[in-house]
Amino acid sequence: MSWIENPPDDRYVWPIRLLFALQRRKFGRVLEPVKLWGRTPRVFFAFLRLYRTFERKSSPLEPSLRSLIMVRVSQINWCRFCVDLNASNALGGA
Repeated sequence: MSWIENPPDDRYVWPIRLLFALQRRKFGRVLEPVKLWGRTPRVFFAFLRLYRTFERKSSPLEPSLRSLIMVRVSQINWCRFCVDLNASNALGGA
């Protein structure tokens, strides 16, 4: 649970609410980090654009190296959720 209180779901812009619906379908609930990122939609979508560029299939980096980089960045940012998620992806669990 976050220290920051998030607004009700209907207070987010529609693209974020759509992402919430997709997460409910996949995970059974909306993940807390997405609610936090969703508070600043412009920053969130800029981050998603950067992430998609980094994760594209035509990237010059090997997928295993990209996964390790994502785990390390998560560790540097002290995001336990991100470390777990990216480590799971690196191990092929997602």
